Amino acid sequence: MRTSAKAAPEIFKEVRVQKTSDIIISRIRELIKNGVLRPGEKLPSERELAERFKVGRGPLRDALKKLEFYGILKSIPFKGTYIAAMKEGTLSGLIGNLLEISDLDFESMMETRSIIEVFSAALAAQRASAEEKARILERHEIFKAKLHAGKTPDDEDFLFHMQIAYATENDLIKSLISVFTPALVSLSKSNQDREKAEQRDKLKEHQDIVDKIFESDAKGAFRAMKFHLEQAFWYRFGKKLTIFDVLS
Repeated sequence: MRTSAKAAPEIFKEVRVQKTSDIIISRIRELIKNGVLRPGEKLPSERELAERFKVGRGPLRDALKKLEFYGILKSIPFKGTYIAAMKEGTLSGLIGNLLEISDLDFESMMETRSIIEVFSAALAAQRASAEEKARILERHEIFKAKLHAGKTPDDEDFLFHMQIAYATENDLIKSLISVFTPALVSLSKSNQDREKAEQRDKLKEHQDIVDKIFESDAKGAFRAMKFHLEQAFWYRFGKKLTIFDVLS
C-alpha cells in the first residue's frame, strides 16, 4: 500500500547543508569507528590532515577546535593533539551528538557566552597586568574610532571581548570564547539594522567594563558585563536574558 505524504509527514525531513568543518568531523568519526584512529592516539599534524582531507586549514581548525571544546580531542602544548582516552563507542556517540547541535541556536549560545563572560570580566579585573589592561583599552579605542567613523564595528566588538578573555590568564576560557565568536559575529552582522540603534549605548557599556577592570573592581566588572550582555540579548531577541535570575 502506498503511503501518502499527508499520512506520513515525517518522511519530509529538513535538508541540512553541512559545513566543511562538520564534514571533517564526520570523517574523523568514521576513522575512529573503523579503528584507523584510536582513543589516546596522537592526530597527524594540521598540515598533514588538511592534505589528507583535501580541505583548507581554516575549516580544519574550526573542526578541531569544536572537537576540543567538547572534550573529544585534547591539545597538549609542544606535543600535539590527541584523541580522548574513551571507548570508541563513547567517542562516536559524543561526535554524533555534536553534529546534531544546531549552529543556529543563537539564544543558547548567548546564554552560555554570558555565563562565561561575566566571570571573565571579574577575573580580568583581578588578574590583568598593566600591559593586558592597556591592550583592553586599545581594543576599546579601536571600537570607538570605527563607530565614530560611521561604521558597524562587529569584529572590533568581539575582539574587545576576546582581549578581556585573554586577560583572565585561563586558557580554557580563551578557548571557549573563541568557539562562540565566529557564530556570534555572524549573528551581529545579520542584525545590523537593530545594532545601529544600539551602538551608542554599547560604547558606554564597554567604557564601564573597561573602567571597572582598570580599577581592579571584580564585582563591578561582573555587574558591568552582566548589564552589557543583558542589553545585547534584549536587542537581538526582544526578551529578557533570564540566565542570571538565580542571582537575584
